[in-house]
Amino acid sequence: MAVRTIIENYDLVSLAIDEIVDDGIILETDPTIIVQRVSRAPTQDLPVGRIDFSEQGVNNLAQLGKSKLSDWLRQGL
Repeated sequence: MAVRTIIENYDLVSLAIDEIVDDGIILETDPTIIVQRVSRAPTQDLPVGRIDFSEQGVNNLAQLGKSKLSDWLRQGL
């Protein structure tokens, strides 16, 4: 039963391990803080409903990517 629960929630388990350990060093041991970090939804995620998937929206996105890439290439990055 426990193994099945871990497999079903593997994304949360791996996120919790990532919050606890960094480069082999244990950074956090307080379970309350770990649970808060793992269960909190990211604030920077853009709701899918606000993304423009029309032809014009995709063209705008492609143009933005093209201009950013050319800027980076000009800067030598």
